[in-house]
Amino acid sequence: MKKPLIFFIAATFFHLGLVFPINAEGDPTKGERAFGQCKACHSVVAGEAKRTGPNLFGVLGRKAGSSDFNYSDILIEAGEAGLFWSSENLDAFLSDPRKFLAEYLGVGASQARTKKNIKVGQSSRREDLIAYLSTLKE
Repeated sequence: MKKPLIFFIAATFFHLGLVFPINAEGDPTKGERAFGQCKACHSVVAGEAKRTGPNLFGVLGRKAGSSDFNYSDILIEAGEAGLFWSSENLDAFLSDPRKFLAEYLGVGASQARTKKNIKVGQSSRREDLIAYLSTLKE
């Protein structure tokens, strides 16, 4: 009797997944709202002056540490080593900047000090932020 019930539940969730697909790429509208907390440090307007953080307009596809900003040495080093901001790299960086840079460069976490020390822990929020940032390009 338990097998038909488990099958029914599994089939129901499968069909719900087809009707209500999960957006694994993020929602730019939600990302724009979430970016409200980032505006204190970052601009997303093309050509606008930098704030305490770099301007993030067109960040996706950009070489790390390459725009007009006073980046940490470790971020400049990562850019020189070939780090470009893809969705995947930006997601990992936002999750834990120090850990990401340490792993990318193969150095200890104590050497991977960066000026960005705010982590975005929730993966769906990172996806939404990245979806929003991907809309900001010429």
